[in-house]
Amino acid sequence: MNQKKMKREKNEINRARNFSIVIYIILILGAVAIGFVRDYSIVKNMVNIVTAVVCGILVQCFYTHSGGKYIRELHSEILCLFCLAITIVLIFLYDYEFVGGLWLISVAVISVIDGMKHGMIFYFLSMVQYVLYATDYIQSSKKILYYLVLGAVVVLIFAENSIKELLYSTIAMIALSAVLLIIQFGFDVTLLKENKTYLIIQIMSSFVIAFTAFIVRYMFEQFGKIKCLCVEDTEKMSNLLESDYELIRRLQAFSANLFIHSMRVSVMSMRVSQKMGYNSLLAKAGGMYHEIGRIKKEENYVEATNDIAYAYDFPKCLTDLILQVCDKDEKPESREAMVVMLSDSIVSMIEYFEKNTDKSRPSKEKLIESVFANRQKKGNFDNCDISEKEIEGIKETYKNINMDF
Repeated sequence: MNQKKMKREKNEINRARNFSIVIYIILILGAVAIGFVRDYSIVKNMVNIVTAVVCGILVQCFYTHSGGKYIRELHSEILCLFCLAITIVLIFLYDYEFVGGLWLISVAVISVIDGMKHGMIFYFLSMVQYVLYATDYIQSSKKILYYLVLGAVVVLIFAENSIKELLYSTIAMIALSAVLLIIQFGFDVTLLKENKTYLIIQIMSSFVIAFTAFIVRYMFEQFGKIKCLCVEDTEKMSNLLESDYELIRRLQAFSANLFIHSMRVSVMSMRVSQKMGYNSLLAKAGGMYHEIGRIKKEENYVEATNDIAYAYDFPKCLTDLILQVCDKDEKPESREAMVVMLSDSIVSMIEYFEKNTDKSRPSKEKLIESVFANRQKKGNFDNCDISEKEIEGIKETYKNINMDF
């Protein structure tokens, strides 16, 4: 293992440890505060504090596992910690009828942004807090089962979904909540009528959870489209594209053909992004470095790319774009990544016909149609949350831009 990789893993383990320490603090402070307000006995307080510590240990083990790779997947530790704190507060307020299942909002938000693994971790933490602090107000074990099932479903239906899928997830969430409530009351119509206020609150809280997850995901995606326009990231990418930048010189020295290919992809991606109103600087940098991992001559090309991005302090949005493009099993999640992927395919086909002069080169329009049809067949546009109309607009842009390099 090279020194840079060891240093990166050490930094990520430290980051995971610091994240876990703050979780310890939130859980322990929550246990102490709730115990004080509710006047729990010393024994019960100690049980809650020990449980909080055990939960913290489990979370720390998860996030420090395999060199801290899981902490790298989190988009925002601060958001996760804030959600956990909100969960504890809402569970503390559970004795007030209006809260309902709102304490599961944090699980939905983390699932929709960071995926199933992280959603399950915070589902576990939330359920433990619920069992510790809300059972005083629970009259039936069926309520625990209701939230146990509902929380798990929240993770499953909200994890890693597109905006369109989240709309269906919202409907599914409300319908499932209603079904679980009917089961909770044993299909007894009389009991359902007697507890109609409770039922309405639970169903409304399910709607609020789903709607919040949708809004957070939408805002997160909007933020993601402009996050590379901040001054620091713009300066970094501008420097990375300087003709005398060390990494560009390394690429040129490694292979003149790969350098020319990267330049072509970079220019094409920039032109299309400009026409479409995307982040052209990000697309240009992504095109320039989409195959930079090859200069390390390592078997794991994706890992080599990640190492270089880390060593040269690439902005996170640029690193994410490159990894999505260079990993053949990855589906681009941003429009800029999709443009770089398409430009790479188109440039590769042009270069193929330049090299094989005996083969008849199709017209530019047919070549572009072929690339788009192939990518759509493979489902490469699925994670981009992009409409058919916009895809057609991108296709027409490729047909109309100047492809002379």
